[in-house]
Amino acid sequence: MASKKVPAGIAALLLLLASCDYAPGAFKWVDYDLRGRWECTEEAPWPESQWWKKEKGTLVLDYDTITITGPVAHLRGFTRDIPLEAYTEEGEDGEPGLLYIRDRGVLQSPVGYRYWLSGGYPKVKMLTLTGGGAVDETFKRIEE
Repeated sequence: MASKKVPAGIAALLLLLASCDYAPGAFKWVDYDLRGRWECTEEAPWPESQWWKKEKGTLVLDYDTITITGPVAHLRGFTRDIPLEAYTEEGEDGEPGLLYIRDRGVLQSPVGYRYWLSGGYPKVKMLTLTGGGAVDETFKRIEE
């Protein structure tokens, strides 16, 4: 009886794949519909100590990061202007989704969000941050 040989490269690849942890939820990312640049629809004081200067906060969501710029009440105290590790979990049965952010090496409490489309034509992609003791903040997608 002839034996079949497996090439060394394929054997190494099979061993590597067998050693990986493929548990459900092991790979986390930002939902595809949320990726892009978002601008708050309302201006707020920024920096927070300067009441006379107002800006619109922005969020840039990518595959697994978020960059926060300017005033965003739901993300007060987070590091600004650099990409932070992030991922989302969709809500079920009308519940808000959750946005998780790792800042300063620690996974912070999640922030609730709702993704929706405006009325009228053309429809505008909208994102509302909810909960956490702050008034709901709505962002619109900036198409570039």
